[in-house]
Amino acid sequence: MEYNDHTLNRVRHYLKNADIQALDRNDDLPEGYSRFFTVPITPKDSYNEVYPGIIIANGDYARNKEELKRIGITHVVNCAKGLKYGQFDTSPSYFKDAGIRFLGIQANDVITFDMSKHFEKAANFIDEALAKGGKVFVHCNKGISRSASIVLAFLMIKRGMNFMTAVRTVRSKREVLPNDGFLKQLAILNYTLYEAHNAY
Repeated sequence: MEYNDHTLNRVRHYLKNADIQALDRNDDLPEGYSRFFTVPITPKDSYNEVYPGIIIANGDYARNKEELKRIGITHVVNCAKGLKYGQFDTSPSYFKDAGIRFLGIQANDVITFDMSKHFEKAANFIDEALAKGGKVFVHCNKGISRSASIVLAFLMIKRGMNFMTAVRTVRSKREVLPNDGFLKQLAILNYTLYEAHNAY
């Protein structure tokens, strides 16, 4: 599959320098930041609303149905479904009594994992939730890579954003950094959606 190297490199540069640019304007380094690592080990917050009705989160609240209901969640996308360390074995039946709809994605946060096969289904799930006035909680383990990739794909597929616009939208609300394999898959999606027709 094709993608535009220039687009991918622009996105990489933006993501890897977003924090350093912010730090250069401040003398005090927030906890988790350093001048040598441009992205914090974990985001400052457990969850952030990155787009109206869409929250990206770590796994802290993934099993806490009461807390999810308290913040108005109607739909959950678990991007780290499974039984291994860093995964969360939730299911539709787990959330049924809370009236929360569920989508599970068994994704590993490694560059060789094909996250793109889940883009369309997850985008449809999120879009349908928002169309009904719902609020979607998209999580993985840290809320940095897998969940961010799914939300970026949604914004590109369903909201007409190109790759960079989607990244800027999400990154303005939460410290995310999808792994490089996922970034390439999103660059391919961007090429298919927005660039291929201009390539000839």
